[in-house]
Amino acid sequence: ADGPDSKVRKIFNKRKVQHYIGTQATIKHEFEKEKFDTFFGSDFPKFFGWIVPTSDKEARIGLASKLNPHRLLERFMEKQFGRQFTLCGHQGGMIPIYNKNLVVKKGNIMIVGDAATHVKATTGGGIIPGMMGAREIVELLGKEIIKNKDLRLDKELRLHYLARMILNRFTNKDYNYLIKLCNKEKVKKILEKESRDKPSKFMFKLLKTEPRLLYFLKNLL
Repeated sequence: ADGPDSKVRKIFNKRKVQHYIGTQATIKHEFEKEKFDTFFGSDFPKFFGWIVPTSDKEARIGLASKLNPHRLLERFMEKQFGRQFTLCGHQGGMIPIYNKNLVVKKGNIMIVGDAATHVKATTGGGIIPGMMGAREIVELLGKEIIKNKDLRLDKELRLHYLARMILNRFTNKDYNYLIKLCNKEKVKKILEKESRDKPSKFMFKLLKTEPRLLYFLKNLL
């Protein structure tokens, strides 16, 4: 479990892993400490931005991108706060993108977590998929070679990847329409009840409940 730039992974994988670069700053300003803001659209190409207060005087503001994340963050901060904030620090790191063909076990060596790209492409979250993947690899220890696509987790992470491919082609108008549909009470109930770690269990329910969500499949073309 040696992280997104795993040295162990490179022992038995020639295939390179793609990453997003996440960057965030801790700043002092006035905030509503119970309010978590997420930002989408052309200012956050192929991912999203966030402002997460840690108190009413401090917050983490960040985003992730494949290209120029630091420049995008500077522009984001200036757009939100101008120069009216105090910078306390910067953090950053790589977010691996799921690869179904990655070898995660060979002989008596195995990789888990970020090293194995067990990360949700929709959000960049990897704690729960990492634990699920580790458990499934242990269940298959008798096999000499295991790839991600041999795991049950593969189906869920592929769906996250598919959703990310659709979202990456969204226009600002698409995002506005998606948010409008997701604000419907019947849609919110599903999103609140179902685990986002298992999209196979709620995607069909969402489409059945709100068929207009099928509109976004145009972005697969």
